[in-house]
Amino acid sequence: MGQSPGQSREASSLSTDHCSKHSPCQQGGTCVSTPHGPHCICPEHFTGKHCRREKCFEPQLLQFFHEKEIWHRLEPAGVAKCQCKGPDAHCKLLATQACRTNPCLNGGSCLEAEGHLLCRCPAGYAGRICDVDTEARCYAGRGLHYRGRAETALSGARCQPWASEATYEKVTAEQALNWGLGNHAFCRNPDNDTRPWCFVWSGDRLSWEYCRLAQCQAPTLAVPQSLSPTRVPSGHPDLPLPSLSALQMPQPLTPGSWEGAGSQRAHRELPSTPWCVSQHSAWAAPTVPSSGCGQRLRKRLSSASRVVGGLVALPGAHPYIAALYWRHSFCAGSLIASCWVLTAAHCLQDRPAPEELTVVLGQDRHNQSCEQCQTLAVRAYLLHEAFSPITYQHDLALLRLQERADGQCALPSHFVQPVCLPSGATSSTEPEAALCEVAGWGHQFEGAGEYSSFLQEAQVPLIPSKRCSAPDVHGASFTPGMLCAGFLEGGTDACQVSLWAGLGSTPSSTRSSADPRSRALSHVSLTQGDSGGPLVCEDEASESQLILRGIISWGSGCGDRYKPGVYTDVASYLNWIQEHTNS
Repeated sequence: MGQSPGQSREASSLSTDHCSKHSPCQQGGTCVSTPHGPHCICPEHFTGKHCRREKCFEPQLLQFFHEKEIWHRLEPAGVAKCQCKGPDAHCKLLATQACRTNPCLNGGSCLEAEGHLLCRCPAGYAGRICDVDTEARCYAGRGLHYRGRAETALSGARCQPWASEATYEKVTAEQALNWGLGNHAFCRNPDNDTRPWCFVWSGDRLSWEYCRLAQCQAPTLAVPQSLSPTRVPSGHPDLPLPSLSALQMPQPLTPGSWEGAGSQRAHRELPSTPWCVSQHSAWAAPTVPSSGCGQRLRKRLSSASRVVGGLVALPGAHPYIAALYWRHSFCAGSLIASCWVLTAAHCLQDRPAPEELTVVLGQDRHNQSCEQCQTLAVRAYLLHEAFSPITYQHDLALLRLQERADGQCALPSHFVQPVCLPSGATSSTEPEAALCEVAGWGHQFEGAGEYSSFLQEAQVPLIPSKRCSAPDVHGASFTPGMLCAGFLEGGTDACQVSLWAGLGSTPSSTRSSADPRSRALSHVSLTQGDSGGPLVCEDEASESQLILRGIISWGSGCGDRYKPGVYTDVASYLNWIQEHTNS
């Protein structure tokens, strides 16, 4: 599936995988292909452009240091100042004094030299402030306060350092202390997951896994709010996820005008309450997503990973995204209830038979099955009756998924969750400062003909409708029922976070043959890639629910000045959506 054969041959010559034939990375380094060439992500104990230089390891701090890097260590005679030379440390003693305040945990004592505070840890503890329990072999509860040294994922992959260039985003010193993060790769649970986890490299893609770590068998008391001087083990890699109720039970079919399998006159199924509508509430997101909408278990990455990793989304980051396959074509969509997916009408304008369509949920790698994936047939679909393939007005469609044998469609999990619909029409003049997110399997950079193997993500600002319809932006092509988002200034940075490269062009009513955006269509069909995918924004009140604001409709290349991406404005079609599912 994906591109047609002709497009695939042409597109493959436009993109280059700098790591496919030969990886320059040594010592087990991971090669990541970027628009500028190969980039090596080195194992924790190696450094350099090609991971050839060995770092120094300080056992007291449980930390690696780069060539010529300086640190302080405690020795029997006092404090020593060390410098890394090759894999060895060259140290000299310094004058020391007792610390005025003692930051050391778990009974550690403190010495000061050259303004640096150093902790002498008791037996069984290590780390900069004696916060690592070297004897911990299990964790309690969810593992929120596990501070052991486990650093192996369930698959056997080695955990990646929390402070590396490609993993966790910047946090405050207080957050790092509370979460047990630092310059190490030990398993932790900083986001209230069900058990400790870590980032790992899966091939050339950064991912995350739960850790190979047992749960303590003895019953434990409530976890204290702050770090305790005693050991508090915590979590279990083999705990099953809590059972979750179905999102929506199916209801009897009633006659309608849908494209459906098995009859000339199709039907639509009308659940009594199928919609996840945003409710302004202040409750916190549960660790395991509930049967509500707009929740996700988000593993956060640093901004650097968006450069070296090419905007690759982590598993579970967009549990509402649906991959729609048929013949040699591909589109994206959004799960809005257990049996309902919202996508772009132009994806289905050729009217394929419903039995030709397949929807895959929980997928993060294009056209590849996965353990968490859910594959469902399509029972029927409906295009907006006023959709125009010329102007792309009213570019939305509903897909009714086929129930499983147990009468349910999508089953909620960490990787499959519906997104919320807006609670009502949104003013086109509202402040558009907040960043929203777009996701899909688009091009990683302009000129790349093949779609990304992995799900891509990017943050984009919403732009007021008045600006989008200005003559220097989209002009008359931008009509009511549309919204736009992106970076008006264009440029390299905008291109790096664009999922629009080669996706499509302006509506044909305003497109000339000389327009370079028109030529993009010769490489990539509009019914491929990111089309139909979601533009989501966080609910302003709860700051945890994700609201489906737009459906990817059409765009104008990658990083073009004053040409942000255009989306179908979901809030403008709430009545249509509800009419065709609740009547």
